[in-house]
Amino acid sequence: MNETFERFLQIRFNSEPWLGGIEWAWQPPVLRVRFIDENLREWFEKRQKQRFEDACSGFFRERDIKIIYASGPGAETRNQFRDEEQEEEVQALFSSFLTGEKNRLALEAAKRAVEPDRFASPGTPTLCFYGEAGSGKTFLLDIVFSALKLRRPGENFLKASSREYCAGAECDDPDDRGAVILDDLQEIEDSPDLQKRLLKKIDAACQRRARDVGTRAFILAFSGSEARLANFDPSLRDRLESGLIIGLWPPDLETRLIYAEKLARELGIRLSKEQTLFIARYSSRFSQISGAMRKIEFFISARDRVPAPAELESLLDSGALRAAPDAAGIIKKVAKNFGLKFQDLTAPSRKPEPLLARQIAMFLLREKLGLSYAEVGELFGGKDHSTAIHAVKKIRKLKDTDKNARELLTKLENLLN
Repeated sequence: MNETFERFLQIRFNSEPWLGGIEWAWQPPVLRVRFIDENLREWFEKRQKQRFEDACSGFFRERDIKIIYASGPGAETRNQFRDEEQEEEVQALFSSFLTGEKNRLALEAAKRAVEPDRFASPGTPTLCFYGEAGSGKTFLLDIVFSALKLRRPGENFLKASSREYCAGAECDDPDDRGAVILDDLQEIEDSPDLQKRLLKKIDAACQRRARDVGTRAFILAFSGSEARLANFDPSLRDRLESGLIIGLWPPDLETRLIYAEKLARELGIRLSKEQTLFIARYSSRFSQISGAMRKIEFFISARDRVPAPAELESLLDSGALRAAPDAAGIIKKVAKNFGLKFQDLTAPSRKPEPLLARQIAMFLLREKLGLSYAEVGELFGGKDHSTAIHAVKKIRKLKDTDKNARELLTKLENLLN
């Protein structure tokens, strides 16, 4: 990649002399650029920086890159500079994971997992992420694995699928890894023997960690809800439950919109705000947004223009991208779930059941349709926007802290999808 990029720059800038005064290294998603001296860097930032970054955007067209600039330090500060570069790369990795409010805790857990002393305290050295398909589990594990290699270069790490690891020779290797990262734990759900092999390795990690030898941590992910652990061997389930288990949730509308805008920029697609919002509203996962952008990119290449609104709807009309319900449809479904009528939610009332149902409807209108708080309040008899803000905050908190509320919201969201 570095040689290809160098040839590209030589052609793009016609072998201009200043190219001889910089060196670069590509370590996804970071491009590191070092200048031989500070004077060249100052000249570059005034005269060439924008041209250079435009060229990089063209070369790395399908990637979200971060460019880190630095001037060549003296020998006595090279190690310090390398550490600073390394830390910037780690932060860039975690910044690439779009979280939204619901997944901030999971991201924080992932960040702490790469700290050298994260699993030095007593207890089971496990961190588990769970969530439905498209919630970002595999991507987050990839980030953790890359960050571990950057931050702790002297240690040995392994990333594999759970079945591949538990059924292979890796599970019999000596316990000499800083961490083992396993995806798709549900793959061994129906295999007691493989579960016992994993349990043996986790037990060994618990016993040897106090002596600072052997594998120090297991970072895992599985599809579904936390309740799925009930299908595993009781001893393995106990080990995992005594560690840290955190859920990942599908991206909310705001996060999907940010991702859609980001992807459009990367692909060089110029969409209006309304078009980007349409894509975000009618997609529930990042993969759907990515697929939608690929369709639009192909349309543009074939027609040499951006699709009109009606064409965009037709282009994205598939089983994966379905029309979201309108506001009235959301309110009716919530009312029906509570055994109420549409008017019970939209008419003034302080009775507990209509009040909770109304707050849930307000939350879903905000999450699913991206309506402003004022627009949400208007749908419920012209209530003030502050009432809608209170309702959304309350339901969001309940979703994070109350299992029954979380299950109810999941049920309603599935019905609306």
